[in-house]
Parts: sequence; C-alpha cells; structure tokens
Amino acid sequence: MYSAMLFFIVKPAITIPVIEECSNTYGTTCVKSISDSVEVNCFVRDSRPAVKLSWSLRTHDGDHILPSNYMNFTIDNVTYTSHVTATFSFGESSVLSLLVCRANSVPLNLVEDENVLLIEKEMDYTSLATPIRRYLKIHSPMSLSCTDLGLNVVIWKWSPERDAFETLYVSIFQNSNHTKISNREYRLEDEGSLSLQNTLVEHEGLYACVHHNGVGGGIVLYDVIVMVEPTPVFPVIDGCNHQQYCVLEKQHQDVLTCSVLGIRPKVALEWRAFREETAIDFTQHQFKETQRGDLYDISLTVNFDFTQTTQNKVTVECRAVGENAELFSLSTKIDLLFPNVLPAEQRSYTSTIAIIFLLVIFMMIIITAAVVIICRIRARKLKLKRNKPGDTENEGIPMMENINGKAERFIEHLKAKYEILYDSVQPIPYIKDRMYCVDDVFVEGGLEYMTHIYKKEAQWDKLSSYQELVKENCLKTKRQILEGEPGYGKSTLTLQLLYDWCKSLSKTSLRGGDVMIYLRLRQLGGVQSILNAIRQFILPMDSDIIEEDIKDILNQMKTVLVLLDGFDEYPDQESTETDIYHIMKKKMFQEFNVILTTRPSCVPKDFAPHSDRVRLTGFGEEARRKYVEKAVVGKCGKAVDRIMRKLEENPVLNDLCQVPLFFVTFAHMTYDDELSLTFNSVTSFVRYMISCFHSHMKNKMNDENVTNFELLENEHKVLDKIAFESLSGKNQKIVWKREQLLNQLGDEFYDQYLRIGLFVEEEVLNIADTPNAQNHIQYNTEVHFYHKIFCEWYAAYYIAEQLSGGNTDCIDEFLQTLDPFNLQYLYRFACGLNKTAGENIIQYLQQKDESKKFAILCMLEQEDKTDRFLNSVNDLVLSKETTISKGHSKLLQRSTIQILDVASKNQEAFLTNSDVDQDRQHLLNTNVFATPVHNMRCAIIFTPSGDIALTICSFLTLTKLKLTPTDNNDRINSMSTYYTLKFSSQDNDVELILRSNCLLLLTPRYVSN
Repeated sequence: MYSAMLFFIVKPAITIPVIEECSNTYGTTCVKSISDSVEVNCFVRDSRPAVKLSWSLRTHDGDHILPSNYMNFTIDNVTYTSHVTATFSFGESSVLSLLVCRANSVPLNLVEDENVLLIEKEMDYTSLATPIRRYLKIHSPMSLSCTDLGLNVVIWKWSPERDAFETLYVSIFQNSNHTKISNREYRLEDEGSLSLQNTLVEHEGLYACVHHNGVGGGIVLYDVIVMVEPTPVFPVIDGCNHQQYCVLEKQHQDVLTCSVLGIRPKVALEWRAFREETAIDFTQHQFKETQRGDLYDISLTVNFDFTQTTQNKVTVECRAVGENAELFSLSTKIDLLFPNVLPAEQRSYTSTIAIIFLLVIFMMIIITAAVVIICRIRARKLKLKRNKPGDTENEGIPMMENINGKAERFIEHLKAKYEILYDSVQPIPYIKDRMYCVDDVFVEGGLEYMTHIYKKEAQWDKLSSYQELVKENCLKTKRQILEGEPGYGKSTLTLQLLYDWCKSLSKTSLRGGDVMIYLRLRQLGGVQSILNAIRQFILPMDSDIIEEDIKDILNQMKTVLVLLDGFDEYPDQESTETDIYHIMKKKMFQEFNVILTTRPSCVPKDFAPHSDRVRLTGFGEEARRKYVEKAVVGKCGKAVDRIMRKLEENPVLNDLCQVPLFFVTFAHMTYDDELSLTFNSVTSFVRYMISCFHSHMKNKMNDENVTNFELLENEHKVLDKIAFESLSGKNQKIVWKREQLLNQLGDEFYDQYLRIGLFVEEEVLNIADTPNAQNHIQYNTEVHFYHKIFCEWYAAYYIAEQLSGGNTDCIDEFLQTLDPFNLQYLYRFACGLNKTAGENIIQYLQQKDESKKFAILCMLEQEDKTDRFLNSVNDLVLSKETTISKGHSKLLQRSTIQILDVASKNQEAFLTNSDVDQDRQHLLNTNVFATPVHNMRCAIIFTPSGDIALTICSFLTLTKLKLTPTDNNDRINSMSTYYTLKFSSQDNDVELILRSNCLLLLTPRYVSN
C-alpha cells in the first residue's frame, strides 16, 4: 500500500511583489518622493501557498533587513494574500535610498525574487548645492558629469524655468539596469554623466544629478547657459556700416549709438575713451533691450562732451561689460574727427609758416619782375631780327605732354593689382598649387554683336576676335553690355583684356598712357562712389592717392576704359543713386568707354536700348580642342583625341560642354582620370564635379581625419540656407564677411570648403567715408563662391528639402523672388536633386507661359521617368505647338527633341488607338531625322487642333512648312499617300518626301540661286 500527499500550487496573476507607494514608475523602477518618513507596503495576491515577504535596505556591502510586519490571509481558503509593511526614514546625509521587497523561499519560482523601491528625499536642490555655471555655444555638445565615486543609483533632473524639476533619467547600476529616458535627445553614459550632441537654447536651465553609492550620496547642480554670438561678432556703431573700425565726423558735443545684435545671454554696453588721459564725458545713457525670440538686440546711446577744442581726433571704444562680458570679448573702436580744429602741433608752426609764406611771396614778386624785364628785352631783339630780309620764321617746338608723378604711380598701382588677378586663374577650384596666367589658358569662344533689330528680333553678326570689343564698331555709344550665360567666361575675358593692357599687347586704341579700370560689382554693395571703389578695391593700403587725385588723373587721360564685371551679382542693381547707374546712363564719365558684363536674363532694361550689345555663345569644337592643347595636355595629339573622344561618347555631356566652365572642368578631370564618364543631366555632372573637389583633398589626408572630412562634405544644411537666402532677396548678396561665415558655419567646415576651393577669400580695403580719414584704413577679408553656379548648387539643396513634402500651397510665395531665367541652374539642380521637389517645380513652371520652355530643361534633370513626369511631358507637348528655334541653345534644342522622343515612346499614354489616329502615331514615332549634308534635325510637331506640321531646324535657319500633296510617287513602290516639301537654304534647295507612315529624306538637289 502506498500513501501520497498532494500540494496544490496557484501562481499569482502578477508575478512580482507589488509595491503600493510608487509616486512614479520608470520602466520597472518605482520612485517615491518623501520629506520625512514613509510607511511602505508590499503584496503578493492570490497565490498558493502564501509567500514570505520582507523589506531590506540595499547598501554597498549587501542588503540589511528592516523591521517589518508580515501577515497573510485567505478569503476562499484556496489562495492567499501576503503583505509586509515597514517604516522608513532618511538619515541626515542621505538623499536616495533603495528599498527591496524580497520574496523568501518561493516554491517552484512562483514569483520573482524581489522588487525595488527608490526613495527620493524631497528637497530644495539650490539650497543644498551651489550651481556650477556652464556656458555652451549653441550647436556644441554638452557633457555634465555626476561624481567620480562609484555609483549605485543616479537620478538626473532638469528645471528649464529654474523652479520645478522634471526627471530625465533614473538609473540603478546593478545586474538588471533600470533606466528611463524621458527625452531622447539626452544620453546617459556608463559612468553616469549626462550628454547631449546638439545643444540649443531650449536646453538651458538647472540640471541636478542626485546620486548615492550605497554608503552616502549627494547632489551636483549645473546652471547651463547657451551662448549665441552676435551677428556681426562685434558692436555696431551707427554710421559705420557694420565695420569694426571706422572714422566718424562729429561735433564736440554730439551723440553716439552702439548696438549688439542677436546675442545670448544679454550683456551690458559701455562707452569709454580708449586712452585714460582723454578728457571726454559720456552722459545721458539710454539703454535699450529688444528680445527677438531667444536672442537679444542691445543698444546704448550716449551724449558726449569733448572739451579739448585743440584736438581734432579722439579714439573711443564701445565694449561689453558686466556679468557675461568675458564670454564674448566684444569691442569696437572708432576715431572721432572734429572739423575746423587745427591740431596743436600743427598750430605751433602756424606763425613760422606765415613768415615763410610772406618771404616766398616777396621773392616771387622780385623774380616775376626780373622775368618780365628779360622777356621784354628778348622780344625787342626778336622783333629786330624778323625785320631783317631773308630771315624765316622760327618753327615752334610742340610742348610734350607730361603726366605728373601721381598719375604714373596710379597706373603702376593698377597694373600691380591687375597682375595679381590675371596671374591667379584657377581652371579647377582645388588646383591651388598651380595658378595659371590668364594668357596661358584663355581661348576665344564664340562672340557676336548686335547689328540691328528687325521685326522685334535682334540680329547678330560674328566677331572675329575678342579684341574687337574695344574697337569703335562695338563701342559706338561708348557703353557696351557684354552678356553671357553662367560659366560662359565673361570674367575670364575681362581678365584677358586686363592682361593685354598691362602688357601692351592689344592692337587697339588702348595703348600708351590710357587707363583701364576694372571693378567686380559683387563687391560694391553699399559703395555709391566709383572713386571710393577704386581707392578701396584697387589701390594699395599705403597709397597716398586720394579720391580727388583719382578724379583729376582720369580726366586728364585721352581714353579710359571701365570694365564693370558681373551686373547680375551687383547688390545695388535696382538703385538709381549709385555712380554705376549714372555712368551707364551717361550722366557721368560721358567720354569714357564702359563695358558691363552680365547674364542675358539680367541685362539692365534702362541701359540696354542705348548701349552696344555683345554676347558670348560658348565653346565650339575648335575652341575646345584648342583649350585642351593650350592648357591641359600640350601639343600631344593622341591625348587631345582621347579627351575629345570621351566628350563625343556622351551627347548630353557634349552639349553641356558648350559652357566653357563645364568643359574646362571636364577636360582637367578627364585628363587626370582614365575612367569613362557618362552623365545624363547637368545635376549629375555638377555632383560629380564637387565630389572630385572633395576627393582630391581627401586623398592627401591621414586616415583618421577622413571620417570627419566626409561628414562635412555631406552635411551642409547651414550652407544650403545661407546660399538660398543670398539669392532669394530683392538684392542678391553673394559676398560675405569672413567672420560672418565662420560664425555661421564653424571653423572646421569653413576651412574645408576653403581648402577644396569652393570658397575664395579676397582682401578688401576699408576706408571710412570721410575726407579726413585717409590714415584710418584697414583690410577686411571677404568670401565668395568660386563661381555663382556653386552658390546655386547649395541653394538648390535647400529648395529641394523645402519642396519635397506634399504640401505645395506656398510654392508661389516661396519661389516668387527666384527668377528662373536669372537662376536657371538653381531650378535645374533642385529638380535633379529631389524627384518630388522637381515635379512640384515643373508644375509651377508650366503654369506660366514664359517659363514653359524652361520646364523642358528641368524635366530632363530627373533620372526617373515617373507617371507624373510623363503627364508633365504630355501637358507640354499637347498644350501648344512645340518649336525648336535657332535662338535656342544647343542644350535646349537637344532637350526639346528628347522630350518629343519621350512623348513618342510613351504615345500610348497620350493618344487614342482609333483608326483616325493611326497615322499620327506612326508619324510621331518618326519625329527626329538628321542629314549629314546639312547637319539638320527635323521634328514632326502636332498642333492642338491635330494638324501636322514639320519644323526643320539648322544652326542658322528655321523654316516652318505646311504639307502639300504630290503625285511624284515613282521612287516609292507603295500605294501610300505622299507629300512633297521644299525649302531653301542659303546655298541650295532640298526636297523632302513624306509618306503617311514614314519620313524619307531625299538626296539634296543642288541648284543655283
């Protein structure tokens, strides 16, 4: 006989001891805040058998059991509820304690062994710990350490308003680590420190680390303040045009205002004399503070009284003072000039000068009297000689024109400056170790000048040489507008003219003592006077030639040529108050010859009707080959052929390289790289260009620096926005102060883009706009993109990001200041960089008649031909007649044909399959033909009414023809209907026969005119 005992076990629904006193639960960790003592309770409900529970205090040397009251009870005689309670209070030094509710002798793993309760002592953190002040620059990383002691428990809290604290992290460092993340921006490191990668103003506040290591604990308190440097990074003085040093004319009793713009935290400002011994009083201090979001504009206006009437100049300083002043080191010094004051040292010599002056006058009277007497005696003798027979009249000796010393120095200064410019040509931005002289790389592209206007269309003739630009037939009006698309070499051509003048190579009228003035208009924002511009941007710092001297020198020259480069980049192009405007309107320098360069879309309407017009038409095949021989490989025929062959292998690239900038880059990169390059759009080509710029520098770096280099190559959102804002304003401003860009981009980013050549620095002379300030001058560094196309490239990233979403309600407002004809590459890049943004932009362009043709170029930037893209093609092709004009660029001609080709290949999406439309479909399939005899392309076009027309395009002629039936079917063995078309070219007639389902191009019949 056997006997058995049965035990029934019931597992509770909640298999962990339950603690009732949780104020908050972070993950699986209960936290309770108390001010004095607390009764803690722990349960296990509905278990069989009952579970023995106890409370312990966990320390560094183990758990210590607390006095507890344990009980269990049952209601249904089946399951039990176990309960334990204990009372806990903090010691004097404790701020955190970890209590453990433990289940003892649990059969068959009925429940988890334990649950923990973190007790936090309620307290005023600021009264227990002195905050450690931490200043962090905006966008910099933050790292706050807690303690060097071994940690058991840590809580990080944050108070943005410096009152109530919220919990960021709760972490218990043990085998099962309980961590709560309330803000994913923050990170808790293994040693308990709190870190943040990108600190913003919103992260300011008090941070408290409450910690305990099992023996004792404490609090570490941080006061984090985010710093934002002002823009510009120095106090701005009213009247100084944002210059850190300038000269102002003031009265002895006057007003000064100093401002700091966009700063955080706030600072106080102070006016003071730069030298302690200067007797100047500042009174009536008016302090103004304006909050703009998270930033502050601070200004201080004072009245001053300068009592020393014997001193004509004093230096004063506006500086930051007070609690936060040492964070920024803000200071601006200016010189105050007082009119009608003779300096003491100069006045001490006045009496001496007066005496010398009287003596000189007396001596001049004596000398003049002597000269008069001598002249009369000689005249009497000469008269007697003339009365003698046989004497002939003496020939007069012409006086030689003598240019004064300042004029000679002025010309020397010009040539020295121009030599720096034309000797520093970089075909590719990163080629800094091989600067070229412009004459070593300059190759003439196509040049045409406008002869007249016929039926509202400009008529153009070719120029045989760029040197004709400065001849009379191109300067009849003495004002010439030289236009060219971006990258067509306008600036390079002006540098070649400078070289010719400096070397006296030009066979034009610009020889001898004539003067050539060259100014880059992008630098002239806010500079109204051209004389000031010459002094500031051309002459050296130590030159003694002032603006009045420049005016006198120019007026005494026979001929002066003024080259104004880049009107499309001129910030003040809308102003009618500048000298540039008055010069082009012939209100100033009427006898000077002036050449203004610009993009065709920015030809100034006020000047164009009264100016001679010349345009650059780009590189043909001959110019490309000549450039490769001259600047890339030399006279090595095979190497030249190899580069040209690569170009011919890619038709799109071949058209792109009509633009000299693109071809030059392609030629140098191809020579260095044996790979065969294929590009389907200008976006893909420029993307490759820029990657080559970065790769060239990256190959020279140590491996450990490559990762960060690549990060800066790909992460350029701040630059994208800067570029966009520079192009989207009413007045484009694509030149920046070096300090401004450094502040916005950071030193590392700025240095990398400068090293690869995308940024170019120029030293610019700053002179105060006062007649007595010639001794108070300094150089500032200005920065611009290597070419405006690269500014458009980075701005396109910003546009692509903004328009990549589905909402396009504000697209008109967003793009209204961006003229697609002035910024064509900006739009094309944006379409190529992002498919969704591109589709939105194309739809925006197609809404306007004047930009529908431009939409074709944007369409072909997209690599993927989506349904929306095909619908856009459909809308464009069928909405109105599509034409190819001789006035279109080769790229636009090819792009139009490509769009028609897309329409042909996808005609089933656009056309019905009825019998009536069959002929149209067959014809549309044969929409592009070419003949090597005339190098023509023919495209079949459908008008909205469905009529068939044939557009024949050559480089010189455009003839649109209607189809007429013909009976000449002898050469075609078919019963189909035929049409004969005849058109005349310059040399011969050509006959075309068109069948209803194909197009045949017959052999030309040469006839005499």
